[in-house]
Amino acid sequence: MKIAILHNYMDNIGGAEKLVLMLAKELNADVITTNINQKAIKKFGFDDISIKSIGNVPSNWPWKQLKTLLLFRFKKLESYNLFIMSGEWCVSAAKKNKPSIWYVHSLPKYIWDFYEQKLAQQKTLVNKLYFKFWSRFFKFWNYKYAACPNIIVCNSNNTQRKLITNIKRDSILVYPPVNIGEYYFKKFGDFWLSVNRISEHKRLELQVETFALLKNKKLIVVGGPENTSEAKNYFHNLKNNAPKNVTFLGEISDEALKKLYAECKAFITTAEDEDFGMTPIEAMASGKPVVAPNEGGYKETIINKKTGVLCSSDITSLLNAIDEVSKNGEKYKNHCLERAKYFSTQVFFRKINHLIKPFKNL
Repeated sequence: MKIAILHNYMDNIGGAEKLVLMLAKELNADVITTNINQKAIKKFGFDDISIKSIGNVPSNWPWKQLKTLLLFRFKKLESYNLFIMSGEWCVSAAKKNKPSIWYVHSLPKYIWDFYEQKLAQQKTLVNKLYFKFWSRFFKFWNYKYAACPNIIVCNSNNTQRKLITNIKRDSILVYPPVNIGEYYFKKFGDFWLSVNRISEHKRLELQVETFALLKNKKLIVVGGPENTSEAKNYFHNLKNNAPKNVTFLGEISDEALKKLYAECKAFITTAEDEDFGMTPIEAMASGKPVVAPNEGGYKETIINKKTGVLCSSDITSLLNAIDEVSKNGEKYKNHCLERAKYFSTQVFFRKINHLIKPFKNL
């Protein structure tokens, strides 16, 4: 059975991209995408995967999303028996390429979850009208093409609820995988760790401002900005305003990242209404407790007071949570290691193979 996994773009490697690459390796599938960052893919040890581009797309909204949607919509892919769509724009390919499964990581946040917030950020009437037009345009096509896949799979209950609210379709829950066997515990070190594909909704300014008040504690931030001018400016401003105890490493190798997980004191994340969030699982697989907002997918993965602390998304709450975790990281270790097993690759692949099985007889 020949399988193609379609993904919006592979120019910035985050949790969704890792899932695609892991799935491609497991299923011996080709990855079909647009922009490709081969150097970043190699850093994570996936340079043996067959990745094909159907064309490059611009870096800025709305042209990036529009061209991606159109490239996939009119691309007829021959010689494949099943198509797995991983992304909100490549799902348009389900119109011509069947049978198909759509794995939903997230609906486009700026046109669904954060629409009012983004609209308020537009400084002129022209900008507001421009944003409204493209948001409604993308909502229409997102809704329309969501009707095409045979099966929809979501990465969390949180995403499932959003899909029902906005797209009016039911879905199957399959949590994303972490290869927990590759992560390990070494020690509770002298620094906190934060790993992100950097954009505004990750709310990294909360981490920077919090650690500016914790001069006796260190924070290491790993990850580069999304490939947009807004994310790059946001990243630049964060670095320029960071105190001396906050270090930005940018993108690093997978081996170096796992070493940081193994040696950090604990992990912190502050993303707003994260759909799932794979990095806390990676931290827990390394025996490290997690401080995270009590919202979104974090409520499904982190067991409060056992594998970390869930708190409000303000500096005072983060300070209290960091203080609580810092007192005795050891008490969280075994709970973290056990919890991570729930999100193993074995569990994920078993569920995906179960979904694929009926298509093998077509």
